[in-house]
Amino acid sequence: MLSIPGVTGAIVEAHTLEQVDGWLSALDASLSEEHLREIDSVLES
Repeated sequence: MLSIPGVTGAIVEAHTLEQVDGWLSALDASLSEEHLREIDSVLES
């Protein structure tokens, strides 16, 4: 979501350290152009 123009940050809330540990792997994730277009089409709806 941070690649969307105008989005400058993500707000997250964790209740446990285990939740934070689970999110750390997302830092290395990337989405294909196809997936980004699909997300854009949903957000525009």
